[in-house]
Amino acid sequence: MTEPTIVRRQRECRNKTADLLDDESFHVAEARGKLAKYFDLTCFDKGSYKLVRVCLDYIPQKELERLLKFNDSPYGSNTILQFFFWDKNARRPACRPKVFYNQPTQELPDHLRKRVK
Repeated sequence: MTEPTIVRRQRECRNKTADLLDDESFHVAEARGKLAKYFDLTCFDKGSYKLVRVCLDYIPQKELERLLKFNDSPYGSNTILQFFFWDKNARRPACRPKVFYNQPTQELPDHLRKRVK
């Protein structure tokens, strides 16, 4: 895929993710400031904050490690990291694994490990 096609697809998937989260969570917004370097969206969900990363098909191992080591959340320890994986031409995300904030050595869910390359 060409670079403009990837950027367009990423933007479309981010918008679809925001729409899904808007139905499920509160205060859905694009990540700003330092968070924007790591995550795409933020929201509040049943007593915890979610930092959301939108991924196309898979996530590189180094990128996942960088996100798991992230410890600069303004929301503190009641934060969850969630990944939305979108396959090509999908109407819904293929998987939506959640992991704990600032725990780089945690056991990853199987459906997340399958998406790491």
